[in-house]
Amino acid sequence: RNTARKIGVNSPLNTIFIMNISPIRTPEDHQRALARVSALMKLDPEPGTPKSDELEVLAQMVELYEKKRFDLGEPEPLDLIAFAMEQQGLTKKDMVPYLGSPSRVSEVLSGKRSLTLLMIYKLHTGLGLPLHPLVLGVVRPKRVLRPKQASPARAIGTKRQAKPALRMKQRILKTQTA
Repeated sequence: RNTARKIGVNSPLNTIFIMNISPIRTPEDHQRALARVSALMKLDPEPGTPKSDELEVLAQMVELYEKKRFDLGEPEPLDLIAFAMEQQGLTKKDMVPYLGSPSRVSEVLSGKRSLTLLMIYKLHTGLGLPLHPLVLGVVRPKRVLRPKQASPARAIGTKRQAKPALRMKQRILKTQTA
């Protein structure tokens, strides 16, 4: 409740409004504050009035409480991209200008390929995604892409010599696992 005490002459500067606001410490306090914020929002108070001041103070307190209690941190880059695609009604085909070829889009969205700086720049400028989670977010590919290893024949130089080398490698692996 807002109560006003008048000091001296009738003037807006001589009126002090006292708000009965207490800190938000529990989920019950949070629910009470949210209900009051909702009620004040429905009133749509004029700026500079006691009700708008109460709304502003309560909104700040609710925001502070929610940051402390429910902070989820930064979103993962893939989650952020998926959310943007869903919100803007984009398909994988629509992501080609931002991520590259259709196969690269598929690799990025499945987590097999990390974002490059160029992709991050295009996602930021083209879709308006925030840079911070894209740049500092950890993108761990589900499967590590490794360069193809040379066959034993290529390593040695001839196919004839590859078979004994391959057999030797198989024997070593058997003894290590046994």
